[in-house]
Amino acid sequence: MKYFQLPTIIQHPQVIVSACKNVFSNLALEDWIYKNVKFVESKLSRVKPELFMLWRNDKCIVIGRHQNAWAEVNVRKAVQHNVDVARRRSGGGTVYHDLGNLNLTFFTTRGFYNRKRNLNFVASHLRREWKLDVVINSRDDLIVNDTFKISGTAAKLGSDIAYHHFTLLVDADLHNVDKLLNKDKEGLTSRATTSIPSPVLNLCDLRPTLTPEALIDSFVKAYTYVDADTKNILVDPTDNSAYPSIIQMHDELKQWGWIYGHTPKFSIDRHFAYPGIISPVHVQLQIDKGLISDILIDESSDEKFNRRYLPYVGSVSRKLSGLRYWLSDLERVLREMDARGEDDDDELLLSRWLVRNLTQTY
Repeated sequence: MKYFQLPTIIQHPQVIVSACKNVFSNLALEDWIYKNVKFVESKLSRVKPELFMLWRNDKCIVIGRHQNAWAEVNVRKAVQHNVDVARRRSGGGTVYHDLGNLNLTFFTTRGFYNRKRNLNFVASHLRREWKLDVVINSRDDLIVNDTFKISGTAAKLGSDIAYHHFTLLVDADLHNVDKLLNKDKEGLTSRATTSIPSPVLNLCDLRPTLTPEALIDSFVKAYTYVDADTKNILVDPTDNSAYPSIIQMHDELKQWGWIYGHTPKFSIDRHFAYPGIISPVHVQLQIDKGLISDILIDESSDEKFNRRYLPYVGSVSRKLSGLRYWLSDLERVLREMDARGEDDDDELLLSRWLVRNLTQTY
């Protein structure tokens, strides 16, 4: 199939639809456009340069640039169910995507950037064409029936170019939203941007005939004022010859160091039971760039425990420092410790107990 070739200079409004359903490829396309396309205002026309991109992803979770992945996502379940976790280049909160969720991105010059205009375009279209009671709240979310959030919004602003993107819940699996986003954050302390929970609703619950495909067609028509064939505006974000270096951008977005390692410094404070001790032992874990940076263990109520194990806390912390705070890495270290045996080695016993409990914080 021949795909539309996106120009590198845009002087008037244009719309594209991504043919790809991979979150890293679509985020890479956003990144590529931001870095390579020039939006030039024509002196002969009052029409402003803008690019409207419509795209969908297979099942995934997308967190904001400045967020803590472990605070926002049930990472254990995401890994178990092979659900991709991605970190976008823009700010904002965490969202769940699947093929029942439609994503919209508006690119333009920094001077012409206006998120309210974009949101009004979508809200008024939903009111006019689908008779939905959609309004914009103070946080620039789209709300239906004065109660339910159907869209979250985020943006990236450069010196010359800016883009604003947001989601539309059309027919998403909301059970996955609860399962993958609502996580026990016991003891986790972070200064990262946090998501604000809101009641959500699929638009298809109000309009059963509404589908993402139907919305794409209607948005394209509303934006271009003609019955455009979406096949003629499909782009392929996996085509490295059409979009040089886009595969590299895809790979960078998929790296553990970007998704998890870009998490701002945080700590986990927990109390763990130790055999033979009545009161749980307080442990504090410091994590920087996704790596364990320090471990502190307070004195317990048991003097025998304190005398036997606390002298080794510094050594254990140094040995675990630099280890990824990642379940498979913790489990690997635990297997290596178990393989050594040596039940008379107090430092090893403390390390085993500690790492085994750390796997439960994940």
